[in-house]
Amino acid sequence: MNSILLQIKTLEEEKAKVVKQLEDERVIKSEMQQKVDKMSEAKRTEMKQFLDDALMNYMKQIVADEKLREEFQKGMNRLVDDTEETGVWQVMCCASNAHTKSIQEIERLRIENDELKLRGTGDFRDDSSRKRGREETAEGQEDVSNVWMQFEKEIQTNKGGLRAGF
Repeated sequence: MNSILLQIKTLEEEKAKVVKQLEDERVIKSEMQQKVDKMSEAKRTEMKQFLDDALMNYMKQIVADEKLREEFQKGMNRLVDDTEETGVWQVMCCASNAHTKSIQEIERLRIENDELKLRGTGDFRDDSSRKRGREETAEGQEDVSNVWMQFEKEIQTNKGGLRAGF
C-alpha cells in the first residue's frame, strides 16, 4: 500500500510540474501572440498607408471609372484588414512602383528634351557646315591620291550617270 501511495504522490508531483510548464507555455504563447498582433497591426497600418497613398494614386491615373476604383479600394481594404501580404498585394505594389518610375523617367526625358531645344539646332544647320575644306594643289588641281574627292567630282560633272573609270 505504501508503494502505491508513494507512486501516486510521485505522479501528482509530475502532474503539478507538467501543469506549471503548460501554464508557463501559455503565458509565453500569449506574450508572443501580443507581439505578433502589434507587429501585424504596424504592418497593416503601413499597408493601409501605402494603399491610400501610392496604390490609389496609381489607380486614379490608370482607371477612369470612379465606381471601379471604389470597388478596388474596398477589395484591397479587405485584403489589408484580413490577411498579411499576399501575391495580389505584392503585384499591385510592384505595378504601382513601376508606374511611378515610368512617370519619373518620362519627366526626366521631357526636361532633357526641353534643354536640348533651348540649346539650338546645333552645328549642322546647313550643308556647308557639314563639308570639310578641300585640299587643292598649288596649280588648282585636286590631289589625285584622294579617291573620294575624285569620285565626287566625277559624279558632279556626269550628272546623267557614271562612266567607266575616273
